[in-house]
Amino acid sequence: PAVIAPPTVTQNTMTLSLNWTQPTGVASGYWVEWYNGGKSERRLTSTTSAIIQDLTPGTLYTLQVFAIAEDNSTEGNPCTVYVYTKPEQPGNITATGRGTSQLNVTWTSRGGSLYYYNVTIFNAALNYTSMKNTTTMEASLTGLQPGRVYVVTVTAVVGAFSNQSAVVQLATYPNPPGPLNITERTTSSLVVQWTTPGLMTGAPNISYNISYQPNGTGLGERNQSSSTHDLSSNVTSLFSGALYTITVKTVGPQDLESASVSISAYTLPKPVVNLTATPLSTSSVKLQWNDPVEVKLYYTYRVQYRNATDPVEKRVSTNYTVIEGLESGTGYNCTVTSVAALGSEGTPERTFCYTKPKAVSNLTGEGLNTTAIRLSWSKPDDYKPTYSYLVTISKNGSVVENISTMVEAYTFINLCPGYSYNISVVTVVQGVKSDPMEKSSYTKPGVVTNINAIGKTTNMSVTWDKPVGQVDNYTVTIYKNNVMEKNYTITNNLLVVVFQNLKPGKVYVVNVATNSGPLTESLNVTIATCKSQPSWSHHSGGPDHWFHQHQLGPAPGHGPRSVQLLCVPSGPADPDGKQLDPPGEPPVWNALQHLRGNRRAVGLPEHSGDDGHLYQ
Repeated sequence: PAVIAPPTVTQNTMTLSLNWTQPTGVASGYWVEWYNGGKSERRLTSTTSAIIQDLTPGTLYTLQVFAIAEDNSTEGNPCTVYVYTKPEQPGNITATGRGTSQLNVTWTSRGGSLYYYNVTIFNAALNYTSMKNTTTMEASLTGLQPGRVYVVTVTAVVGAFSNQSAVVQLATYPNPPGPLNITERTTSSLVVQWTTPGLMTGAPNISYNISYQPNGTGLGERNQSSSTHDLSSNVTSLFSGALYTITVKTVGPQDLESASVSISAYTLPKPVVNLTATPLSTSSVKLQWNDPVEVKLYYTYRVQYRNATDPVEKRVSTNYTVIEGLESGTGYNCTVTSVAALGSEGTPERTFCYTKPKAVSNLTGEGLNTTAIRLSWSKPDDYKPTYSYLVTISKNGSVVENISTMVEAYTFINLCPGYSYNISVVTVVQGVKSDPMEKSSYTKPGVVTNINAIGKTTNMSVTWDKPVGQVDNYTVTIYKNNVMEKNYTITNNLLVVVFQNLKPGKVYVVNVATNSGPLTESLNVTIATCKSQPSWSHHSGGPDHWFHQHQLGPAPGHGPRSVQLLCVPSGPADPDGKQLDPPGEPPVWNALQHLRGNRRAVGLPEHSGDDGHLYQ
């Protein structure tokens, strides 16, 4: 048969449709044969058209059409044409690798080895377009901006045919935020701030992810995050004085996150509690406080004060400290600040304190009389006009009186006679007291009353009444012609002394002294011993009266003489009315001893006996 004319070919990705005209002469059918460099295939058709299916997209095929003679075996010469199937549309465009300035893109496409691909990327906001051809199903797109969305298409090209993919949006990674900075701290929050990431000014749909975690504080691990479109964030609900690591990431389109940027910072510690200052001496004070709430083992404390010329600072790790080298009687403003770390300090707590003033000197006390003591002292070496003095007087450990004065002398009155008083003087400035200057001083003791001296020939008994107040002891001294004969010191509960071995018929002066500490008060009485031994008799004058008659004996030219002593009861009479004198005792002496304290003795008026002696 004759050769057919070249057929008309309609191409698709996997089919080729052929149409041709019948050749000159008779043809009973046609062989259609195709191959693409490999094994050939053929098909018999009786019509002038054929559809070849299941081809490979984008592949160059060799097509031949043979006319068959009526004997169904003789073939004419072939009509050969070369045609491509159309390329398949690229699909599954994916960014297999991303950076802040590049995208590595891959896709899928079935096709032959004669393909090439045109990759187009553009961003309308940036007025950016770029194209790249490749024969593989991948492309690296560079020179991009961080944190932007790009529109990407891939067009498969083979021969005169091309097939463009669907539009795909791919984003680059954003740059990390600018350097982090802590701009504000509290005991429970940290404000972190940063700058816009590089090359991302004006980039749309940018946010920031903030996360934080405590660092080795024993607070328990926790990692919490938040998001913001601002360039700062306030991280709250934190522990005081604790170290936190705060991490910020830029979040761009398609939720792509940048590399992280971190900063570690402490929250502020809480302040110390119950700060007190105690003066220790004239040059030192002790500061003490309670630990802050939520205290940590690594806390230190900054103690500040100002001396005469410069501010002074010291660091301690305990909750107390002693400040030394201060001036006496001087006020100081002191602050204590809790410190967690450099830049993390609590609110300073303040207190005002004074050192002790110096003590007074030359304290003297003088018992002016039985009820007053006069004090005087010298100003302390560091005297200031603000100083006052607290003067305290005590007796037997109990405070009698205390007063405040601005002068260096004071007299206490209305005291008790004969007592030892402890006196304390302290310097005071703003309630702070110096060490005390102390001294003991006595009031003068009271003078005895009702001295009663009874003289016999060689003996003399002396009695008296105890004075008001306190007496340590009594000293009783007897003098003759201004020369001390004897003296006795007796306890304060004995009120009688008997002097013996005296000279008969002599005048004696008896001195009874009350002693309290170094002070003494005394009283004299003059009495004479008898020249001879008198005789005594006792007469009862009734149930309430007793008469004692002292027989003096005859004198030259005179008859017998006597002195009567009338004893009148001041209380109930002696109920049995018996003789007052035990046998062998001097009658008048024992009468006086019996009557002492409950009877009143009335003596007859003094007179001189004929023997020239004074009798009472």
